[in-house]
Amino acid sequence: MLTSSGFSTRDVVTRTSGRGLGLDIVRQIAAGDLGGELAVSTTPGAGTAFTLRVPLTIAVVEVFSFLCGRQVLVTPVSSVEEIFELRPGQDVLPPVASGASSPVRVAERRGEAIALRSLGTLLAIDDGAGARKAIVIRRQGALVGFTVDRMLGRHEVVVRPVDDVLLKVPGIAGSTDLGDGRPTLVLDLCALSARPAERPAS
Repeated sequence: MLTSSGFSTRDVVTRTSGRGLGLDIVRQIAAGDLGGELAVSTTPGAGTAFTLRVPLTIAVVEVFSFLCGRQVLVTPVSSVEEIFELRPGQDVLPPVASGASSPVRVAERRGEAIALRSLGTLLAIDDGAGARKAIVIRRQGALVGFTVDRMLGRHEVVVRPVDDVLLKVPGIAGSTDLGDGRPTLVLDLCALSARPAERPAS
């Protein structure tokens, strides 16, 4: 079979072909990783048709990538209102009554108050001390900013569902990779904004 590992039409192995890995990898990704299927149909004298089918749950979306501590994460561009740089002293910790839950920090932006959440603290990655950027989303009409270390870029990626039950938590929308072969979590910042506020460092 053409997609069998090690099958090749070449007699000699070169730097780019002859190992019988190409179609085997395509089959593994299509049928294994994505849960779809690869069909091969050959007509003598006419050629061969390759048909790749993937589930509708596999979506190609545009995302922003960013660094939180040493962790690279992404979030859909469509959910982001704006991204701005945090200046020293721009955010403040509002007063809170004794016994009340821990407040989040607040920054003023274009005349609106934006609640700031440390993504590093929220995801237990770090203490958020190195955060220099704020990714702003809108939830139920209110602006919420998630502070991250730095922005990395903008990409079009394939989002895959996360099958691991340990990662089925609010705020994790799926996984992808950015071309380096390592899995990268796709965050739903609107869902994360509903989580209880982290306790600020004393």
